[in-house]
Amino acid sequence: MKKLISLAILGVFLMLAPAQTVQAAVGDTLLKVGTTGSDVVQLQTELNYLGYDVGIVDGIFGSNTQTAVKVFQSAQSLSADRIVGPITGNQLNSLYATKVSQKSNTQSRQEKANAIIATGKKYIGVSYLWGGTSPGTGFDCSGYVQYVFAQNGISLP
Repeated sequence: MKKLISLAILGVFLMLAPAQTVQAAVGDTLLKVGTTGSDVVQLQTELNYLGYDVGIVDGIFGSNTQTAVKVFQSAQSLSADRIVGPITGNQLNSLYATKVSQKSNTQSRQEKANAIIATGKKYIGVSYLWGGTSPGTGFDCSGYVQYVFAQNGISLP
């Protein structure tokens, strides 16, 4: 009886569990003039993001996409056959991921800098105390800087 209940619970859990989907990477399927669909949308999105203008992202591998692929392939010293297969796809995916990551890191650094500045502004006007390290008793210059950075998770020597 316990096994039957356990199996029933497991069955219900599996039916209600959300399905996971994995997006295919550009180059998993051969893309060329006339190809349409979500793979082409991803290709066009990545090319546009990297500065290879395909025009409007419409999911249709037309002449603009073909030209952008050729320019990309030439710039990467790949065979400029205007077809996106595994080699072109891997190169495109790699460059796209790197650029997205760099942009994300830049935004994160800017957000962190803004947080540090905002924290610092909160303590303007706190009394000066030689050797002071807290807003309750007062700060000296280095104590102030170390405190503000520490409030943002950064330990200074």
